[in-house]
Amino acid sequence: MKKDFFLLNRNKHYFVVTGDVDVSKLVDCTLYATLSDLYEAAASAHNLSVDEIEGTELGFTFFDGKWVSNELMDIDDLETMSIEEYISNFLG
Repeated sequence: MKKDFFLLNRNKHYFVVTGDVDVSKLVDCTLYATLSDLYEAAASAHNLSVDEIEGTELGFTFFDGKWVSNELMDIDDLETMSIEEYISNFLG
């Protein structure tokens, strides 16, 4: 079973990542125990309510040998860098 990771990076972007993540390779990211904890931290970071934050996280899942996103976005960088580096440096 794949594990979910709830992460907030230094640029205030928040993620739910399903798959293997080496948390020791994350730089300036905070790992949360639950999705609710992530929502509370993201809401605080953006001066918004949790209701405004819920459901707006970026999601990545390791599927069929590659990372896929829940958003229509270019993730070609994930072919040349690790998911840990991508999340740590994500600017939006």
